[in-house]
Amino acid sequence: MLCHPYWCGHTIRDYEQLNGYFAIEVYNDTCMSLCGKGFAEQAWDDVLDRLGPVVGIAADDAHGTEHDCFHAWVVVKAPELTIDGIMNAFRTGAFYSTLGPEIVDLDLVDDDQEQKITVKCSPAESIVFKGQANRGRRIVAPKGETLTEAEYTVPSGTKYVRVEITDEEGKKAWSNPFFF
Repeated sequence: MLCHPYWCGHTIRDYEQLNGYFAIEVYNDTCMSLCGKGFAEQAWDDVLDRLGPVVGIAADDAHGTEHDCFHAWVVVKAPELTIDGIMNAFRTGAFYSTLGPEIVDLDLVDDDQEQKITVKCSPAESIVFKGQANRGRRIVAPKGETLTEAEYTVPSGTKYVRVEITDEEGKKAWSNPFFF
C-alpha cells in the first residue's frame, strides 16, 4: 500500500517505478492530527489517471489513543467475518473508506444505451462522481437540505469513476473506483 502520500511529500514520479501495491491511503488520521496533511485524494487520482487501477483506504494509523483513533475506517462487504473473507474483500475492492458517512448502496447499471452509477448514502451535503482529468459531476444539496442518493451517466471513453460523499460536518466517504 502507498501510505500517507501527502504527508510524505510523494508525487506521481515517486510511484512510477513501483509495482505490486493494491491501494493508496486516501486519508490518514495521524497525519491529519499532526500537521493537517491527512487527505490524499489528488494523489489517488494521479495514480488512477496515469498509472492504473488502485483502491483507496482511510486509516487511523493509530500511534496512540489520545488523538488518532476511531476517526477513519473501511467497511468491507464480505460473505463471512473471517481473515480470508476480509482479505478477499480488500483484494477485490469490495469495501469503502469513511470518516463517518455511510454508502448504503452503490451500483453500476449497464443497459444497451448507457452505463450509470447509482449511489445511496447517509444524509450528505454533496455527492461527487470523480473520473480521470476533468470527468465527473458534483451534486450539492440545496441550502438546509441533504442528499441521500444520486446517479451519474458514465461518458464514453471513461477510465474510472469513484464516488466521494461529504456530510454536513465535512466528513467524507470514498467508494473504490469502477474501472472501464
